[in-house]
Amino acid sequence: MKNPKELILPLLVVVTLTVVATWILYNFLGKFIFYEKLHRGGVETNAVLLDKGIFRNGRLFKTSVTSASNDHRFVVAFATEEGVTGKCTISVSKRTYDVISKRDELLISYLPEDPAQCTIPNSFELNRYLVITVLAVAVFLLLLAAGFVLYIYKSFKKPSSRHLVPLTNNLDLPGDGLTCPKCGSGMTEGYLPAVGGVSWRDRDDPVGIPTMLTGLPGTTFWLKRPKLHAYHCESCHIITFRYGSQ
Repeated sequence: MKNPKELILPLLVVVTLTVVATWILYNFLGKFIFYEKLHRGGVETNAVLLDKGIFRNGRLFKTSVTSASNDHRFVVAFATEEGVTGKCTISVSKRTYDVISKRDELLISYLPEDPAQCTIPNSFELNRYLVITVLAVAVFLLLLAAGFVLYIYKSFKKPSSRHLVPLTNNLDLPGDGLTCPKCGSGMTEGYLPAVGGVSWRDRDDPVGIPTMLTGLPGTTFWLKRPKLHAYHCESCHIITFRYGSQ
């Protein structure tokens, strides 16, 4: 590889996609498992609000003045199917937090195998679908990252001596190639992978706005990138290439 810097951007994309997807999985996979268990075997019952507050720095602070950005929590008590008193903490919206007071009753859904895990049923299904959607986005990002890895591998895999990179066109020069018009040395044969098209202007033409639609014939692409046959003099920084078809 002559220019390792070409790897920086695609690798940055792969790392970013992977980090974002991992963060989503780390934060939402546990919630998905919890909601799935509630969906399959959750038990609904009435509970009594024992205490409420906003959760901050690992503690519950009792207050009536809150904002929508706060983590509002309810501490409730209820009787399980086995007749045992259960107790759990629920995250609620600010609206629910403001409406329900201590000692009020509310409907909850809990896990029979772990009564300490519960939620409010009227928001349960919506939250479940939201978590599933977020996890689907994480899976898509991981697949996208894997696709980028495959694309990087194919793009930077060195071709064998028997199977060189197929060129879009050929200069069809007699002899052993070109000599540099400046120093007269032999030029190295290769190709130019056109990206957004190569635009040409005469000396008396304005710059304009070069786009893929204004590039020279055979230098723009939508699916298959053109590989333009060229010769390069590295010492003089001169490249001679052919554009267009054969």
